[in-house]
Amino acid sequence: MSYAGINGFIPEDDPILELGHDYLDWDIAVSELPYWLSAGVARKKIKKIKVININNLKDSKGYYERAFLVLSVLAHAAIHESWRDGSAQSIPKSIAKPWSELSKYLNRSPVLTYSSHGLNNWRRLDQSGDIELGNIVPLCGFYGGLDESWFISTHVDIEAKSRLLTKYISESISAKEQGNIDLLISNLYLFNQLIKIMIEVLISIRRHCEPDIFYQRVQPFMKGLDNVVFEGTSLPPQTHPGGSGAQSAIMPAIDAFLGIKHEQDYLSHYLRSLRAYMPRLHKEYVSELERMDSLREWIKVVRSKPLTDAYNKCVARVAEFRGEHMKISIDYIHKPAEKFNNDGKLGTGGSPYMEYLKKHKKETIMHCL
Repeated sequence: MSYAGINGFIPEDDPILELGHDYLDWDIAVSELPYWLSAGVARKKIKKIKVININNLKDSKGYYERAFLVLSVLAHAAIHESWRDGSAQSIPKSIAKPWSELSKYLNRSPVLTYSSHGLNNWRRLDQSGDIELGNIVPLCGFYGGLDESWFISTHVDIEAKSRLLTKYISESISAKEQGNIDLLISNLYLFNQLIKIMIEVLISIRRHCEPDIFYQRVQPFMKGLDNVVFEGTSLPPQTHPGGSGAQSAIMPAIDAFLGIKHEQDYLSHYLRSLRAYMPRLHKEYVSELERMDSLREWIKVVRSKPLTDAYNKCVARVAEFRGEHMKISIDYIHKPAEKFNNDGKLGTGGSPYMEYLKKHKKETIMHCL
């Protein structure tokens, strides 16, 4: 079957570090952004950037991704700098015009997505080392600092594990098609161990990212657009959800592979709508898995206890991942929200995280055979 790429859901080539001479103003602005935000002058400074035509961008996916990331970060800074008193309702022409043109060219919505902020927002400290914590740092941020850097890096590390995730899924499907139960059991145990490692990375977010700092200095800028005007363009006002881990292909791919189905309701519809903000190949990969014959139903027919046990352990491990994710969401969003007199019902990017995390954990464990 097809898959997202040799690195799973992470780009095949490391992200571009700078856009070049013609776009130096953008690279300088995003590097200065933490200081502008600290001084409360980000929107004012962004307004003064000259409008640059996107036609001189080098014709490669890496440069388009770098430009989209930089423009997205600057745009969200311009909108949400004033989040405590209410986000701005327009994006300055300096950023709005090239961002809208690039969005149209790439056929993507003009909003900061998980794809930009996570999948394409990292560099290796040691080029010969792995894409993992201790060897990666973000390319762009808002206020910056250890907490924001660590938050982004843990997500990149988890996404980097998708290289093995897609490998084990592909090999498991092949083993099933061959009727090779022993090989399938072996792959399911490797899959289980990988999810365990991903849980460990997820939990490690607590090591260097403090909940209150995340809530006040990172999450506000991940909010989406609500009827936002793009100054100097013909675009109608834009409304989009913000960047969220719910836009990652990892959990939908795991659910599709294991045959975990969620009740069709508002929450499942909302999550499916977020696939519009995933990279095209990632959406296609998940859809292909969903169209395949159910592994779960096949295991029920085979009636092999060792195989059933291996499958059940995978399902239980996925439920464990969702449980840990829910604990982190409570500590990093719900509790700080109560402290700062907000309701805390919406997660990063505006998703109703508490409802769907509880629901998905419960529905996951119900799929044990």
